[in-house]
Amino acid sequence: RACSWQNDVFVVAEPGQLADKFLRSVRFSLLSTIRNRKEMSKFNHISNISDLVAYRPFFQIGCIVHRYIGRQTQVMEDDSEIGAYMFRRTVPSMHLTADDVRWMVGAWRDRIVICTG
Repeated sequence: RACSWQNDVFVVAEPGQLADKFLRSVRFSLLSTIRNRKEMSKFNHISNISDLVAYRPFFQIGCIVHRYIGRQTQVMEDDSEIGAYMFRRTVPSMHLTADDVRWMVGAWRDRIVICTG
């Protein structure tokens, strides 16, 4: 069996509840990657999605990789702005269980196997 990936486009409108939830998820995911105080200081100043993509235009939440691809801004009648941030998501189309891996071990003999997780 070969593992494959699927790509789609995910759009988050800010301001909004989805944007707040998305930002919390990304911040939680990125927190473990902070290595020093300088980077922590930059990380602490992320308060919206614009700050996020300026800090890091690609990131992973769980097993899904997000890459920032653009933004569209709509100006409302009251001069407020709504930003639509677009991300290309790369999602594994298959997840291997422990039994799958045990079944495939023979096929991997004399091959280089790269595993990330």
